[in-house]
Amino acid sequence: RDGVLALDGDRVAGLTGISAPVFGGGGALAGALTLTLPSGRMRAELVPAVRAAAQRLTRRLGGDR
Repeated sequence: RDGVLALDGDRVAGLTGISAPVFGGGGALAGALTLTLPSGRMRAELVPAVRAAAQRLTRRLGGDR
């Protein structure tokens, strides 16, 4: 809903992943940008940073989201 997903220990205990979608031209999903880090290093400000990076990449790929 908010364009980003953060999971703590979902696949591997002690690791956190933050993912945001990346879109190409025409709004088609091109992939995702993911940051994986030790859970102890997770900071709330990383979530909007990953979202912003994915949005910049989307624009570079010709997407409009």
